[in-house]
Amino acid sequence: MEQAARTGPYSPEFREEAVRLALAANKPIAQTARELEVHPETLRTSPLASGPD
Repeated sequence: MEQAARTGPYSPEFREEAVRLALAANKPIAQTARELEVHPETLRTSPLASGPD
């Protein structure tokens, strides 16, 4: 039986918007995560968190 990839309780859109907020405010991802009451890894796994290619 095939299993779907687990993404957690937060949508990719939520993660991306949270990272955008951190970048716009020039704040560390971890600080923004604390302010949003989510684990920092929730935001670090967003493609935006790694910066431009």
